[in-house]
Amino acid sequence: MVHSNPKRTSTPENQNASFVKNPILIQARRAVIVEAAIEVFWRKGFHSTRISDIAKVAGLSQGSIYNYIESKEALLYMVCEDHLGLYRDHVTKALAAAATPQERITRLIDATVEATFLFRRHFMIMLREIHHIAPARRREFMRLAAEQRKFCQDILEE
Repeated sequence: MVHSNPKRTSTPENQNASFVKNPILIQARRAVIVEAAIEVFWRKGFHSTRISDIAKVAGLSQGSIYNYIESKEALLYMVCEDHLGLYRDHVTKALAAAATPQERITRLIDATVEATFLFRRHFMIMLREIHHIAPARRREFMRLAAEQRKFCQDILEE
């Protein structure tokens, strides 16, 4: 399952302009590439993974992969970003049905546990490999993670 994130057409460091100009195709291909990266990073780890491994699982050529991403590190960042988006979407849907503050807290906790299991590969890759992301991207990821913490904190403070 890949999160549909319209912001994914760029990365924080250099805005990673794609050679492909169709935004729908960019988003769809990147989703396929992220899913393939999750599969391969999960099995082999970041350092042992080659872009050609990801291309094979994605059903694309290695050269084609570089039309959508700039590097393996950028792809790892996209996996982490995808995890945060999937988590937030899952929790937001769970909270929509809550009627009381008590129910919101219960749903927040339940949805967090569910998301941890549903997106466990994302989560484990993120925890295991985030140190491979360059400092600028890591700071951006930490900013996104802080927004997620604030989202949960706001619910708890209600």
